[in-house]
Amino acid sequence: MKKQIFIALTAVWLSAGSVIAQEKKGINDYASAYNAIEQEEKEALKSALMAINERLEKKLISSEHAQLEKEKLAAFHAKNIELRWAILDNQKALEEHSVALAENKEVAYSDAVLDQRRSELEKAAAKTQERADSINAVFEQERERIDQREDSMEQRSERFQDDWFSYHGPGRVRVAWKDRTTDQRGNQGQNYVYYNTKRYDGAVLAFGFNNAASEGQDINDLPFKLGRSGFVEFGYQETARLIRNSNLININYGATLVWNKLNIKDNQYFVNYRGQVGLEPFPYPVNKVKFRTTQLVFPVHLQLGGGRGPVLGVGGFGGFTLTHMQKIKYERQGDDLKDKLKNQYNVNEFVYGVSGYVSMGDAALYAKLYLSPLFKNQLEDLHTLSLGLKFDLD
Repeated sequence: MKKQIFIALTAVWLSAGSVIAQEKKGINDYASAYNAIEQEEKEALKSALMAINERLEKKLISSEHAQLEKEKLAAFHAKNIELRWAILDNQKALEEHSVALAENKEVAYSDAVLDQRRSELEKAAAKTQERADSINAVFEQERERIDQREDSMEQRSERFQDDWFSYHGPGRVRVAWKDRTTDQRGNQGQNYVYYNTKRYDGAVLAFGFNNAASEGQDINDLPFKLGRSGFVEFGYQETARLIRNSNLININYGATLVWNKLNIKDNQYFVNYRGQVGLEPFPYPVNKVKFRTTQLVFPVHLQLGGGRGPVLGVGGFGGFTLTHMQKIKYERQGDDLKDKLKNQYNVNEFVYGVSGYVSMGDAALYAKLYLSPLFKNQLEDLHTLSLGLKFDLD
């Protein structure tokens, strides 16, 4: 593509050539020559600035890049004026000496002195011209480098000129390809592809219902209240791609604190008898009996899909029980009493299980099953099951 900047450089080169030609033929009006040089450089600078503004309007370069180029061009043309005026100064001095000698207006120099003076002035003019040529060469190399980069940007722009890119939160970029059938921004009839960056992270919050059962136990015989037993989970997670430039397979991992609560029904409570933990009737009427565990777990999920469609996560977790407590609120002889029994039960210190989720956007349906029993070394093991919602807070 033809660049206006090369027109400006051509004008500078032609004007430099005209100065050399004028040096050989002589100049009658030096004031006009000085003004002509200044006007030529200003016009060349104006053309170059127009070319930069045109590229800026097309968004081929940034405003910072455009400002930097403008400053370089202004300095270049200012230096050109200085060097070209210096050439005229040398030429004018040489002619004045020659005219003064011819008209006997000055003391006559010997031929040797005049030749030496003329040689010095010619060398000075040649050196000035050499500096101007050197600056021109450096500037042309810089322009060639910039133009190559600009051509590359234009090719990318032409390649994707019918596409629409947009940013959708940490780690997600939406690309609308060319088969759209609606307006430029493609709000309808548009096929989208979502691309994840290498990794994104953030907080995660989950909550829902809990219960626990032994193997083969009927749901109607569960000793814990269905609507009053629950869990809360809060922590940090990261998601990373396993396939470059694809949302197909990701790995999701993190660390969370989990609070599991079982609300015991039928006036029962947990009793630890020589390491065997079981439910027995409480001797007084109870208002509420809750058994709670606090755990630190490390979930890992293989995540399939991403972007705007549904996401399936399948995996598991492992961790540790930090503390546990049974709280009993009851009445005795008309008084409301409360007992808190901490860390007095044979709870498993190490916990593990399987979990999974199905999400749309930042919300997911979340389920997990503890393969480790609630209490260790029991005749009949209790396993906790949780079902709820999980939210990504990134």
